[in-house]
Amino acid sequence: AKFFDSQVCENRSGACIKCGCNQRGTAVSRQDNFRVSRAGCRNRCSQRSSQGLDLELLATLPERERRCGLAELLKHGLIGDAALFSELAGVVRPSVAQLERGLRVKLELVEADPRERLGRRALLNLGHTFGHAIERVSGYRIRHGEAVAAGLVCAARLGAELGWSDGAVEARVRAVVESCGLATRLTGLDHGALIAALGADKKRRAGRARFIAIRAPGEVAIVEDPPAAAVAEAFRAGLA
Repeated sequence: AKFFDSQVCENRSGACIKCGCNQRGTAVSRQDNFRVSRAGCRNRCSQRSSQGLDLELLATLPERERRCGLAELLKHGLIGDAALFSELAGVVRPSVAQLERGLRVKLELVEADPRERLGRRALLNLGHTFGHAIERVSGYRIRHGEAVAAGLVCAARLGAELGWSDGAVEARVRAVVESCGLATRLTGLDHGALIAALGADKKRRAGRARFIAIRAPGEVAIVEDPPAAAVAEAFRAGLA
């Protein structure tokens, strides 16, 4: 069984093969969690038959940690539940029903591809390719959920750059994310360093960058090696 010690872990590692345990030793592990390899992670986690969520424990978390968890819930809404995404506007403490709906989106993708071999599960990386670069360039001063929140706006901008949507989608995503107390206009990050950091992203496949772009809330798609100019503009406009 597995229990979560943060809302990020609950929303991010619930229903899949991630240990959800905070670990020391690397910058990412400060508030993130590790994927389990076939040999198991350092905490000897593996695919479990059950998992639990202690609402009283999560209620003790600082507000910053709560907001970080909201970023992952917003992501789930953008992937597969547009109504949930809209409902989360202005929410600070999501209801149990909203948490369940977010996890249901993830569960459907994970059950269809538990070992990430078919491709569609990659949709769960929405906001993360941009977010991982933001984390790295900030020296992990910006936490995982905060970086993903900004990454969601970048993903919406990427969709616009690819001609999939107009500026209204980006504006809507930004408005909802910011209404939850998550910043999207990040300053002090070197643009060139952000682009360079994409090369170290753990989700690259055979040397190819993989992004998830937003067409509309509830409708996202995988993009491999999008034009460099589109990615650069997604970073520039998304974080501006």
